[in-house]
Amino acid sequence: MDFIEKEAIPFIEKNYSVNTERALYGHSYGGLFGAYALLHKPELFQKIMLGSPSLFYDNEVLFKDEAGFAQTHKDLAVQLLLTAGTEEGWAVEGNDKFAGVLKTHNYPSLKIDSIKIQGVGHLTGSPISQMLSFKWAFCKNEK
Repeated sequence: MDFIEKEAIPFIEKNYSVNTERALYGHSYGGLFGAYALLHKPELFQKIMLGSPSLFYDNEVLFKDEAGFAQTHKDLAVQLLLTAGTEEGWAVEGNDKFAGVLKTHNYPSLKIDSIKIQGVGHLTGSPISQMLSFKWAFCKNEK
């Protein structure tokens, strides 16, 4: 997280023509990292896309992080997309649980979308999740 915030983003912004809207995509344990970023550095990314995030990790420690976040924050200004294949029940259940918990706090600026990708599992769903996530984040007007 420190590398992304203190080295990668400043380097990219200094050397390339970019806008100020930042997005983060992660799948599986990368999705777990994205959920961590959502709760620990919510100002760093405006759009976060979590593909089959491993929210079960360490006895669902991320849900404890979320409870701590909720105690100290009244808003979460992020657009969040959760994706999972219908053949990976653990990921669908984790996404539903995470979205449900976030929604209970009624963060005024939080927007949550979810896509269940029919008939795919963890590995076959990864490239589909990535494609759908990027379309969701950057191609809103495309049909």
